[in-house]
Amino acid sequence: MGGQGLVRPARPATGLWRRVYEQATSASLTALADTLRTAALHLTEKDLTARLNMIRKHLADGASHPQASGLWRPLLDAFDAAAWDQWGRIIDEVRRVGALTSDVARLDELTRRLAEVAPVWTSRIVESRGDEAVARPAATALRAWEWRQADTWLNAITGADDPATLQRQLEGKLRAAATATADLASESAWLALAERLTDAERRALTAWAQALRKVGKGTGKYAHHWRAIAQQQMAQAETAVPVWIMPTYRVVESFDPATAMFDVVIVDESSQCDLFGLAALGIARTAVVVGDDKQISPQAVGTDESVVHELIRQHIPDLPQAELLDIKTSLYDLSKMRFPGVIMLREHFRCLPEIIEFSNQLAYGGKILPLREQPADPTWQSVHPLDLPRRATSR
Repeated sequence: MGGQGLVRPARPATGLWRRVYEQATSASLTALADTLRTAALHLTEKDLTARLNMIRKHLADGASHPQASGLWRPLLDAFDAAAWDQWGRIIDEVRRVGALTSDVARLDELTRRLAEVAPVWTSRIVESRGDEAVARPAATALRAWEWRQADTWLNAITGADDPATLQRQLEGKLRAAATATADLASESAWLALAERLTDAERRALTAWAQALRKVGKGTGKYAHHWRAIAQQQMAQAETAVPVWIMPTYRVVESFDPATAMFDVVIVDESSQCDLFGLAALGIARTAVVVGDDKQISPQAVGTDESVVHELIRQHIPDLPQAELLDIKTSLYDLSKMRFPGVIMLREHFRCLPEIIEFSNQLAYGGKILPLREQPADPTWQSVHPLDLPRRATSR
């Protein structure tokens, strides 16, 4: 065998050699076969021992894991005790549990989805392992869910913020929006004016403003001079501003009735304007006079009416209804006399219904429609006066 163990002798005679060779070969081969079998068994033992050690290490690692299944430790104990019957039973249980993997995954997914919308109910189901005495019957889950939806919706309504608080917040936001809108409109108008204003118009507009400041109260020695300068500058500055807003007395100081003319002139609060408000109508192709004859007319306190009547007789005796052109007659009264077609504005936004109702019934025959909403603040309460008969008292 490879030059070791057996050395072939010199070949003897044929018969003798055959007997010696057969005896030596039979004994040697038997011993060699036993040796080889023993060596093979040692190798197999070594391989099996390594495999067993690897299996034990795997079992020990699995049993020491923080989230290890309860089957790892019994498997390791059965392996160490060589309790193969017990090992077989545990392996069967492992196979049974392994077959439930898809079901467990489905259960975890359903648990996760249910916990997103009903965490309390999910916790009761999981902790009680589905005990309906704790988690309630699943057959009634849909109806219970609908009841909970209705209860949540009702609580959201009844538990919302105080309506009065919401109303105040809404009114504040509306006021802020109105202010922002007005500011935006103002800034946009001034921007458009600045973009199209010529140098000549800008100079005339500035000169007009300065002349008016020098007019002052109109009682100074040179007030007439500066009033004339203001009218001259306005002739050039008139086209710079599309809409002019000013008191009626400022119209006389600013515009020359002989040259100035506007498409529309609107006089507001005309029932409080005296005779001098007619100057505003003298520069209008179309005039809109807004007022209320139920309001107080000009009183002309401290004015001698006889002097006024004398001036009327001297200068405008032939004018129709000239005697009414005194300083106590309002521009609204004069306009109503000349143009009787009056349009009544019935919608009223300024006062609450309880406030305007007295005037509505006293002066307007109940025709006013108050549209101001009642504040939501509960501290605002209407006060209704009582008309008690007066009794004479004596001391």
